[in-house]
Amino acid sequence: MKSYIREALLTSVDIFINFTIIGPLVAFFWKGTWDTIDFYFIPEQKELSLWVSFIGGSIALLLFTLLQGPINRTLLPDHYPLLFHVTSRFHAYLIGITQVMLWRGSWGLFDLYLTIEWLNLVVSGCLGTLFLSVLGGLSLTSGVPFSTRHDFDQEDPLTGKSKSEDVQDWIWLLVYGSYEIVVYNLLVVVTWRSLWELMDILIIPDNLTLSAYISLFISVTLATPVILGENMLRTYCRKLEVSQALGVFKKLLSKGYIMLTVCITVNLWRGAWHLQTTLLLPGNPKLSALISHCVGFAGLMLCLVTRTLAGGADFEDSDIYEQCVTMYSMSCVKRFVEKFDSKVSAVPQDTDLQDFAGIGL
Repeated sequence: MKSYIREALLTSVDIFINFTIIGPLVAFFWKGTWDTIDFYFIPEQKELSLWVSFIGGSIALLLFTLLQGPINRTLLPDHYPLLFHVTSRFHAYLIGITQVMLWRGSWGLFDLYLTIEWLNLVVSGCLGTLFLSVLGGLSLTSGVPFSTRHDFDQEDPLTGKSKSEDVQDWIWLLVYGSYEIVVYNLLVVVTWRSLWELMDILIIPDNLTLSAYISLFISVTLATPVILGENMLRTYCRKLEVSQALGVFKKLLSKGYIMLTVCITVNLWRGAWHLQTTLLLPGNPKLSALISHCVGFAGLMLCLVTRTLAGGADFEDSDIYEQCVTMYSMSCVKRFVEKFDSKVSAVPQDTDLQDFAGIGL
């Protein structure tokens, strides 16, 4: 009974931290970086700036994907703890910037070449959602606060897959990385852009501050039933395999559930993003962007979750049918407790716990 209460308490604390601290900090970093690039990167030629941002971000992310395996094999936290800590944070910082560059470029180009009208947004959003659903990548449109990556993990922050130095694997990685970075990212940006700008049009467009608070309210309100009902829905979906018709219904139900997590994520980001615009030094946007960038990264570094800057989800569409405990990786305090417990259990029985060195992060 005590272990159940402890698990429930840790889970509740983790959900609270992800929605009130980690999620807004990631949004702050992205907005600060986005606005800073707008101000200083070829500001007099907007179209060229967007194209260079999109192409440069794509190439940089592909290089990071190719180099992730050698980096993981070279920088081992047990062998080079200080070097690993410094390099891993800097690596996460660079990936966060390049990811923002890719999104800024593609989002801005869509705004430039497509009209920002509700019908256009609805059509493009539906197409993006449809293609992602068919490709099995709708879960990629979710992310923080449903996905937290810790700095003491060494998994690839882009693909989460281990890599080898075989030529075939390098070729596969090059092809897969290019496909994932360009195709999936563009579809995710299309979906996010449609939801975000539709809300800009529909939710009190004349009062950005109130509109942002409403987005935060929508996010928190939807999050409660979505998180609490996850296991119930997944159990129900696993049982719907009696006929082909029920199989189709199961697919639609699961995709609808994932889209709810996307709406929660977009509303949380939009709320934090617009509140910074209206409340953080609105008369000095350049300084506001710099503060947002620095506060976002420093806060995530203090929370030991800078790898979360890359964004993206840690679960796949098919995970809703699997037997895993949860699709989401929102463990924050729980991870530290588990790491501490593993350290304690590894200490010999006759060792004085007062001499225990603590947790290596």
